Amino acid sequence: MEPTKENIRFYIFTRWKLGVKAMEIHQELDFVFSESSPSFDTVARWIRHFADGRDSVEDQQRSGRPCSSLTRDILDHAEAIVQEDRSITLRFLSLELDGSYGSTHTIMHDKLGRSKRCSRWVPHMLTDDQCKERVWICRQWLHMFSPNGPKRLSDVITGDECWISFSTMKDKVSNMAWLTEDEPRPEVLKAGFRSRKRMFTIFFNTQGVVALDILPDKATIKPKY
Repeated sequence: MEPTKENIRFYIFTRWKLGVKAMEIHQELDFVFSESSPSFDTVARWIRHFADGRDSVEDQQRSGRPCSSLTRDILDHAEAIVQEDRSITLRFLSLELDGSYGSTHTIMHDKLGRSKRCSRWVPHMLTDDQCKERVWICRQWLHMFSPNGPKRLSDVITGDECWISFSTMKDKVSNMAWLTEDEPRPEVLKAGFRSRKRMFTIFFNTQGVVALDILPDKATIKPKY
């Protein structure tokens, strides 16, 4: 049975009143309804509506003809929804517009000229201030390491950390053995959180290792340490 938009909105309202977070509500809907479930942005949008005092899960009255006629009012409404939730699915958007899946596809692709594309992966989501700070730091480095600058590349010290286990576990291929059909498979202890290990932090420059630190047992890396 396909859920109606009113059913989904009422479920969001009920779970929100019980103190459940938007992400958890979205995961519950996605687990049950899969492709028919709303996106996280849609769930968060309706939670904001309820928090602002909205007590109805019905669509607000809009002027114009039915959705199937593809009027300017419907196109503007679809554009507003997409601007607020760019990851919304066509199936759920059709519920929001009270139209068919085919009509919604026509609105998005032919009328609004939109198509769904995957997001581009980036290593960090930096703010404008963080970007400006990185540019400033890079300029300082260019000044310090210029031909007439006060620093040399050999003055740079960097570091890295690595967890090293007390015992080295063999890989899966190394644990394979020739057995007959009647022989039971041998057992090998799988490395887990109980296996003893230590964190090694190594600092080095162009000349080699400068400092080596071994984290004490049951200790944690904190700013003070």
